[in-house]
Amino acid sequence: MANKKDKSLARGRARRQTARDGNKSSLSAEVVRLFRRCGYLRQPPGPKGEADEAFISHRGYEVRFMAHSRDECLKIVRTLKASRIKPGKPFNKGRQWRVPVYGREVFLAIKDSG
Repeated sequence: MANKKDKSLARGRARRQTARDGNKSSLSAEVVRLFRRCGYLRQPPGPKGEADEAFISHRGYEVRFMAHSRDECLKIVRTLKASRIKPGKPFNKGRQWRVPVYGREVFLAIKDSG
């Protein structure tokens, strides 16, 4: 009985690893094109002492895509989901929309692609 359980756990680990590697190594050409057209990166500040702690507004790695309309924003979200990338909640800033994507893996993959 324990043998079946061990095999099941190993399969689950392999699926999770494959999913993680898929996000890391291969971004679709459409996602890279969107980023080059209307995206930017946000990363945490350097080690303590480099930046004034009063002005630190975020702690994690983030990729943001900009859209000029709500329809364009929805197209970006659909493209990201089709590429198996989980977007954050879109928000508007001024007259534009932003679609955030959180996580170091996606951040590094996009940074390496461009």
